[in-house]
Amino acid sequence: MSLNKTLPLALVFCLFTLASASGILYYQASRPVSADTKTVIIEIKPGATLKQVAVRLAEQKLVRSAFSFRAAAYIEKKQGYIQAGEYELSSAMLPLEILKKINSGQTVKYPVTIPEGYRITEIAALFAQKGLADKGKFIQLAHNPQFIESLNIHAASLEGYLFPETYHFNKTSGEQTIIKTMVDTFKKKV
Repeated sequence: MSLNKTLPLALVFCLFTLASASGILYYQASRPVSADTKTVIIEIKPGATLKQVAVRLAEQKLVRSAFSFRAAAYIEKKQGYIQAGEYELSSAMLPLEILKKINSGQTVKYPVTIPEGYRITEIAALFAQKGLADKGKFIQLAHNPQFIESLNIHAASLEGYLFPETYHFNKTSGEQTIIKTMVDTFKKKV
């Protein structure tokens, strides 16, 4: 007889605990940390796990709880879509907004203006100064016959094919993407 009475009580207790935990999790995952709209830039390294990202966001006070952020990612089925790069985030953002941003790859883009008449070495130096490319790799690639041919350019180097313009690249773009974009712009404009 006492077993029959304790079983429903245990079931009620488990359901109450589960409902309470779900409520706390929902609260933490659906509310911003604060109303402060000041942004910070968070870098997510290539290969970073959801757990590492969640802990970093919690340490920076961008989410209330690393666990609730991870749980929200699993509920949204977005746990495997974290993309590397730099992200501009604020504690006024909802955790789901942060998740959406780092899943979509909306990284910080840096402007670089290439003045007319700049040579490959000067262009490489500008991108290196912004931390967007390695100067040596950029110059080497701009003189690489196989790479130049892959861009459908028939020349010994890309000197004169890197169009002067203001470009916006993120820190993970890389030298190939930067050069290809500049050559594509040259082809469109000339």
